Amino acid sequence: MDIAFDSEENIIIADAGKHCLQKYYQDGRIITLYTSKDMLPSSLFVDEYDNIYFADQNDHTVKKLTKAGVMTIVAGIQDKPGSQLNQLDTPYGIYVDRNNVLYISDTANQRIVKYLPNNQGIQIIANASDLNLPGCVFVDETGDGALYISDLYNHQVLKYAPGASKGIVVAGGRGFGKALNQLYQPHAVFVDSTTGSLFVMDNGNYRFVKWSKGTEQGELLSGTTRIISGTGIRFDSQWNLYVVDQGAKRVLTFEFNSNSCKN
Repeated sequence: MDIAFDSEENIIIADAGKHCLQKYYQDGRIITLYTSKDMLPSSLFVDEYDNIYFADQNDHTVKKLTKAGVMTIVAGIQDKPGSQLNQLDTPYGIYVDRNNVLYISDTANQRIVKYLPNNQGIQIIANASDLNLPGCVFVDETGDGALYISDLYNHQVLKYAPGASKGIVVAGGRGFGKALNQLYQPHAVFVDSTTGSLFVMDNGNYRFVKWSKGTEQGELLSGTTRIISGTGIRFDSQWNLYVVDQGAKRVLTFEFNSNSCKN
């Protein structure tokens, strides 16, 4: 389950439990954009043209739904999971940058793949030598262009500079635990390029934390709110924070500023 915003700040939800994509309008209307009894949408991304991309874990593809309602497969081979370069196996996190480069967390293959636009090729950015169950991905486009990856079973978040063959640990990496310098199966990630702060859904600890740039530990933002299974985080244009809690089947909103995050 994941969340994103379109250009008019309507909310798009990928609901794996209901096998559908839904749009929540600002005026309260709700419509189903696409549904199929076989789809299992996980991560979601909406580009500047309101094209919706989502990873379908059931048939091992990434799909694109245009604003006009046209659905196409943009990565993977439908119902053919595998480890060949043109195949995916249970893809999860996705990100599409402004150059239409598609980044995919190819989870069961323990790798991050990069699909270049216009069929220019597919590249492996990271693999099992660095990762132990990659989850979500995020590209800091307005900052230094780095790729961030949540590395669930290594309990850390990795940062890959553009062109780098190895990542560096920017959060966690000290084994799993509850201390603020540790993570436990981190999932969704987001970077504020203006400050360099990294926001992490620390799922194993049922919490949401912020790691300020250059610090050795995180700051608890979710307070006493227990997040059962946070699978998506997004900020709107007013810096209101939306958290998808798949475990509790809900979306939480927080008012956010540089000093606090309140329910």
